[in-house]
Amino acid sequence: MTVQPVDSGLRKVAATLKTMLDWDSETLAYCKATMREAAGAMVARAQEAGTIRPEVTASDLLRLGPAVGYASEFAPEDAERLLSYMLDGLRPQHR
Repeated sequence: MTVQPVDSGLRKVAATLKTMLDWDSETLAYCKATMREAAGAMVARAQEAGTIRPEVTASDLLRLGPAVGYASEFAPEDAERLLSYMLDGLRPQHR
């Protein structure tokens, strides 16, 4: 898997757009709900298959992914390693 760090210019555009958002809009609420629902379904399927820890939540994934992307923006050469740490941490612990 190859990780593509977010370009800092793109991050600036995204930050500008966030300041212009209507945080109470129906569109944003719909988008957030759709993302949470999709992440929840993905986590549930992975937990049923035993490929992800039982305590992992959709919110965990929605926060961890961007965190790895953000960290990789400043050290692109570390992106693969950071993603590996995240994925390893999500897997069930077999002792």
